Amino acid sequence: MLNALGFAVDRNRADERVQATIKYIGRNFNNGTPDCWGGQNLGNYYAMYQISKGMRSPVPPVDLIELDDDGDGVTDRTVDWYDQYVDFLLGSPDADGRFRNDNRWMGAREIVHGLGLLILIPSIFESPPVAVANANPRSVGPGDVITFNHRSSYNPDPTVPIVTYRWNFIDYPVGLDLNGDGDFDDEGEFPPEDLNGDGQVTNDEVVWEVVTRDRDRTPTFAFDPELEFGEERVYRVVLQVEDVLGRVGIDDESVVIRVAIINHPPVALPHPSGDPDAAYQVVPGRTYTLDGSASFDPDSDDEPVGDFPPDSITYYGWDLNLDGQYEVEGETAQFAVPADWQVGDIRTVRFLVCDDGTWAGLSDEECEGDCSLCSRQTARLRVVPNTPPTAAVDQGPRIPEGERRIVRAEPQGPGGAPVSYEWICPEGVAFQVIEDGAAIEVDAAAIDGIEDGTEIGCRLVVRDDLGDSASVAFTVTVTNRPPEIEAVQADGRTQEGGSATITIAATDPAAADRAGLLYSVDCDGDGILDVIDSPDPVIECVYGDNGVYEPVVLVTDDDGGMAIAPAGQVVVDNVGPRVAAVECPPSREGIPVTVQIPVDDPGGAHDPITCELLAPVPVNAAIDAQRCLVQWTPTYDQAVAGEIQFTVRVSDDDGASAELGFVCRPQWRDEDGDGLPDSWEEDHGLDPTVNDCLLDADGDGINNCDEFDQGSDPQVPWRVAVPVLLAPIDGEAVPTVTPDLLLENVDNPLGRPISYQYRVFADAELSAQVAESDWVAEAQPGTAWDVPADTLQDNTRYWWTARADDGVQPSAWAEPAEFVVDDGPDRPTPPTILWPEDGDQIGDPQPDVTVANSQDPDPDETLTYGCEISKNPDFQPVATRASGPEGQDGTTTMTVEDPLDPNVWYYVRCRAIDSSGLTSEWSEPVRFSIGVVNEPPGPPTIIKPEHALVTDITRWVLVAGNAVDPDGDALTYKFWLSTDPGFQGEDTWESGEIVEGPDGETAWPAPPELQDQTTYFWRVRARDARVAGPAVTARFTVDLGNGPPSVPVPVSPAAE
Repeated sequence: MLNALGFAVDRNRADERVQATIKYIGRNFNNGTPDCWGGQNLGNYYAMYQISKGMRSPVPPVDLIELDDDGDGVTDRTVDWYDQYVDFLLGSPDADGRFRNDNRWMGAREIVHGLGLLILIPSIFESPPVAVANANPRSVGPGDVITFNHRSSYNPDPTVPIVTYRWNFIDYPVGLDLNGDGDFDDEGEFPPEDLNGDGQVTNDEVVWEVVTRDRDRTPTFAFDPELEFGEERVYRVVLQVEDVLGRVGIDDESVVIRVAIINHPPVALPHPSGDPDAAYQVVPGRTYTLDGSASFDPDSDDEPVGDFPPDSITYYGWDLNLDGQYEVEGETAQFAVPADWQVGDIRTVRFLVCDDGTWAGLSDEECEGDCSLCSRQTARLRVVPNTPPTAAVDQGPRIPEGERRIVRAEPQGPGGAPVSYEWICPEGVAFQVIEDGAAIEVDAAAIDGIEDGTEIGCRLVVRDDLGDSASVAFTVTVTNRPPEIEAVQADGRTQEGGSATITIAATDPAAADRAGLLYSVDCDGDGILDVIDSPDPVIECVYGDNGVYEPVVLVTDDDGGMAIAPAGQVVVDNVGPRVAAVECPPSREGIPVTVQIPVDDPGGAHDPITCELLAPVPVNAAIDAQRCLVQWTPTYDQAVAGEIQFTVRVSDDDGASAELGFVCRPQWRDEDGDGLPDSWEEDHGLDPTVNDCLLDADGDGINNCDEFDQGSDPQVPWRVAVPVLLAPIDGEAVPTVTPDLLLENVDNPLGRPISYQYRVFADAELSAQVAESDWVAEAQPGTAWDVPADTLQDNTRYWWTARADDGVQPSAWAEPAEFVVDDGPDRPTPPTILWPEDGDQIGDPQPDVTVANSQDPDPDETLTYGCEISKNPDFQPVATRASGPEGQDGTTTMTVEDPLDPNVWYYVRCRAIDSSGLTSEWSEPVRFSIGVVNEPPGPPTIIKPEHALVTDITRWVLVAGNAVDPDGDALTYKFWLSTDPGFQGEDTWESGEIVEGPDGETAWPAPPELQDQTTYFWRVRARDARVAGPAVTARFTVDLGNGPPSVPVPVSPAAE
């Protein structure tokens, strides 16, 4: 229990062990006897020491203990345990001041006295950590690197670790001896700062160049003062350490660095780590390499004087038997450890290094024979027991069959002895020893790895140079490798119901598995194998439906290994349904008939079939789409027609189809056998039960059978038919003013002479007749009439009609046909330039040109426009041009192609070009200039009448919203009104310049009274004193309401 208290690791007062011990002490504090607590003997002193150390270890320390004097578990009083111990110890010293004891144990007197002192001194447990600074080398030249270490620092209380190490190299408050008086109180190149402003620089204000928590870190630093040869600068280096409780220790005395430009002795480092305190771990009877190559000369990087060589280490020597003679020379030495050295011994050898020393400018003669300096250092050899070799490998190495794998022995520990390796495996397991025996490469080419792996037991034996050995058994597991698919080839295309060949090339890493490979294929890529475990690598996949399939192949060996690979794509083309020829069974008017269409599809159930009747579908016919069964009841009209065509389309669900046509020939009902259909006789008032074929019911000379054959009514006397107009029709253009009007001759069953009469009109309503023919005798194969000269005009539309006459009664007039007389292209009229206006000064150097569209005599003509701009009125030369297609609403706007010069008068003229290349005359030229300081006004806005208005008002005041002038100039307005969208016809009116009106509007009372059923166009533009702005145009229609119809024209019967 005392140990639990005294050595509680975390010093936590709440620790259960600490609390249990404190309570135990409280219960038993006064229960001792002179032979125990309170006794003058070593055991009592040691117990008191343990208790005092334990009470002082927690944070905070335990000062008071609760005593239970009567042992009833209740605290009777609280005492200060330290006071009790002091009272005892103050009465214990003898006449020499030493604590007394009974001397039962040899040497107890000194131990008791020491324990008593430790009990009385509470501060022993509050001692701060001790900083111990080291450096190598300590005499250097400017810029030479010095290595520092703090490993020797410690805490008197071993349970409290040091957590931080801090180094200061250049500005310790009292750390520089510039004048050489040894007091280190001179201010250096980097004086410390009084950070808190109290007038004194203290350790708390030191700037630490290195701060680390790593005990083994070795900081480096180089002092580089500017010195003359032979001048010396001395620095004090400071180490501060801090423990986990925040207590600090300072070492500002151990390391003093002397920096001078002189020859410095080399630094002897007999251990390859470069750590002067490092010891070799040696085993008796074994030879080791002692290595001093980490030694260095601090002056080796200094510039030598004159022609003297740079300084360097010129001699390495080893005194291995400590006889003062350095019998081995060189950086390294082989040292055989005597066999009688005992484990635990620390033995030493001596190491010496010397430099050249002449770099400072003195020859060896001037240095009394040798300028070199030497350093000696003891190499420590700690004798340790031999560590037997270890035998370990990668446990359970797994090697895929057919492959090679390296199995390595795990490396021996650092500093281990040389070892040899012996690898033992069963016969038949091929391996090669590599890496100086530390590894083998196992070849599993001849081993068949089963599904769970084939296990092979092997052993490794490791022996060192002293004969110690170790061995380990290990298992090599040869695992199965799956087959390898080298290539897969599939037929890329087939048809429904056909097959595609999948050819697989595969192998297996294990030769034993190659002969037993099995092949499976998922033909359609749906995840389900269609062909399973075939020994043949050539497999046929059958496809019942069209589509693009991505088959997958699976290859397995007899150990459970498998390989999967795609086989590319197989495109299965759809094959349409097939339909066989069919004969229509005999049929008769009014009796149902069924016709089964024989069909099949290679896709079978994958391609459901749908049947349909194609137009024209015979009357009373239908089809069952799934059964392909045609059902039909013939009508009288179909029986009269004689042959009824049926067309059936058979389609699958992939869009393929086939068509079948067949003909049915229904018979009509003829109960009386007179050759006339009963239905026709019933419809025309004849008796279907009497043979009346040769009778003439209407007395027109045509018997009933002939009436039936020619399709006339046996009860109505025959009348000549309306002729059919053949040419010209449908707006056809004729290239002459005397065209032939051609019609198709009418049927003439009675053989009477037929003649025809023609009429031509100027309007579609046939109210303006321009020509009428006499009766024209029928001609073959059709009858034509030449329109007389001077009757028709070029570029004009006409409508014509005709009728037939058999001398008994004329037919009705035929529906009129339209044609156009156009005997060749005509030139369009010249356009009118609307903008710019004559004399305009325009601000835009690349302005638009707007023209009123030309008129072209040729109907449906498409015009384009071209303009020339020149500085001369004769337009020689042309400065630039503008062009464009005809615009809408009667105007066309074009942009000048090139910028124009300012303050120069230009002339512009324009013309129209039709599709045949004919051009109009040039328009009247307009003069304008580019005035860079003046911008034209913007367009006005249409207010009333608004665009596309239909109105019954015949007198209008045209109102426009005022335009905006960018320069703020006063504006005037000009209006146009016309029935012509180009504002060029005779019914065109225009205003003069009208001063801009108030309230944002300007108006002009239009002079004419407007006509009913007429569309009018109106336009307005604004201008300032120099230039007009763009115009805006609108249209409206005057419609006074419902007027009387036009006078009808008699068509039939014609007046005779």
